[in-house]
Amino acid sequence: MRADDRHLLERIQSLGGAFVAVERDFVLHHGDVKLHASEIHLMKAVAFDPGGNATGLAQRLGITKGAVSQTMTRLVKKGVIRKEGGSANNELRVVLTHSGYQALKTFHRQTATQWKDIADYVEALSPEEYQAVTGFLTRLRTFLECLSGKL
Repeated sequence: MRADDRHLLERIQSLGGAFVAVERDFVLHHGDVKLHASEIHLMKAVAFDPGGNATGLAQRLGITKGAVSQTMTRLVKKGVIRKEGGSANNELRVVLTHSGYQALKTFHRQTATQWKDIADYVEALSPEEYQAVTGFLTRLRTFLECLSGKL
């Protein structure tokens, strides 16, 4: 491995760590309710597939069914999701409440504002830089998805 390769790998790892740190510290305040990143991820998955079940949500998010169940319990208490069904004949399904939809709208507005600086940076890239960055990120994402077994 070349020294430059090692330096690039360290920068990629550092960037990944920075994204994780930002996400870990994220808290959305929606009225009196605090929603953390893991809860927002689950809410987004529920919004994408209304009426989904814990097993499907766990598969979609790449986490355990237990983690989904624990997060769902917190979100029900916070009033942003509702559980439906769960009788002997059908599996428990999850839907967003009105408050849940409003919280996601707030989340999307806030993240759009937060990402504006990054968007401004991207807009300033030359066409060659843009092509190089998007090509690299596309290949890196595909590689990482293969590593995690998502493809």
